[in-house]
Amino acid sequence: MHHHLDDSRDCHRLLVQLEETERHFEDFWTVHLSRLKKCLELRRFEQDFRELQANFDRHLKEVSDMTEIGETVDRMDQLIKETKDFQVSCTVDVERADQVIATGQRLIGTKGCISSCPREVVQPKCDELSRVCELINERISKRIETLIKARELMERVEKANKWCARGIELLATQRIEKCSVSAEIAEQSLQEIQEYLATAAEFKLSSPKEFKNVIQESTTLETKALVSQVLQRIDDVQLMCDKRVTVLKKLTLKPPRPVQTVTPEPAVPLQPPGGAPHPIFRTRRSYNKVRVLQHTTYLTQRRRRLCNSLAGECAPQSDEP
Repeated sequence: MHHHLDDSRDCHRLLVQLEETERHFEDFWTVHLSRLKKCLELRRFEQDFRELQANFDRHLKEVSDMTEIGETVDRMDQLIKETKDFQVSCTVDVERADQVIATGQRLIGTKGCISSCPREVVQPKCDELSRVCELINERISKRIETLIKARELMERVEKANKWCARGIELLATQRIEKCSVSAEIAEQSLQEIQEYLATAAEFKLSSPKEFKNVIQESTTLETKALVSQVLQRIDDVQLMCDKRVTVLKKLTLKPPRPVQTVTPEPAVPLQPPGGAPHPIFRTRRSYNKVRVLQHTTYLTQRRRRLCNSLAGECAPQSDEP
């Protein structure tokens, strides 16, 4: 009987020990499981970090290679579309990086974190991901902004070329010789040029000079040569228009020449010597010259008659039979 009681106490003691061992094991397993999960999250965090780091390095290289600006508006539109598509593809990794950063911050902030994931290990990786994401977004945004400005510049350049072509054609069609004859034609031509210069509003600016300043501010190394040619062309057309405006203003202010009506004089027939002078000798001086000429002619004829008379008297006469 006493032996059975000892066995019962031993069994009870063993059961209590077993329950305590089970409880300690459960506590140990709970803590160990938590540590294993944290360790797994840390391993996944580090793996995601390495994958994202490789992806971001590739993205940075691609965006660094995007240097083409384009020479036409259509090409620039295509480049803008390609850059925006690239931005969408990068957004997937950026959003994934945000999740990885949130995981790292949770690992750091969790109490009882194992010594294998201290703050000095996780935090630098989170900071690096934030820095790279910001860098990629900044470079892509700058690329898109540059293309948009270049497209706006190229659109204005194309409009400027058309504007210069219209100006040259307008100056070629105007005839200065007609403007010098009629003040109305000169006024009309002046108005045409002034209206043409006012079409600088197509450039969303008030004048070609202001357009020139905007082009110079928006010029990049890639578009410098093209823009220089356009600016020179604008200067040439502007100079020609200014000269034409100056000439036309003088013609509009100059009074027209009066047209004098000349009444033809009636024809006068030639008069005999000693009569009225011919119409060509209307002045007194010419009339006196004619009188002298007539008197000289008269004396010459009289001298000739006298010589002839004397010659007849001095001739020998024959004997009468």
